[in-house]
Amino acid sequence: MVGLPGQSKADINHTFATLNEWGVEVRAKEYFPYNDMLRNPNVSIEEIRKLDRTEFYHNPIDDVTYSDFLQLLYRNKDK
Repeated sequence: MVGLPGQSKADINHTFATLNEWGVEVRAKEYFPYNDMLRNPNVSIEEIRKLDRTEFYHNPIDDVTYSDFLQLLYRNKDK
């Protein structure tokens, strides 16, 4: 998961490096607190729109631009 609360770019890189060392295929996914949002009776249409998986980066990570985020999600696809 990429974008967990409190997660840093260094955390993500460390996790990917460890998984790559172990020979694990990495298929990163963006974290999104679906259950928390859907349990909220006052959820807004804007929050519901965040469920659209054609858009990414709903939970920004310090020091990670949108471009960096997409690189993190897809960089291991050709390996």
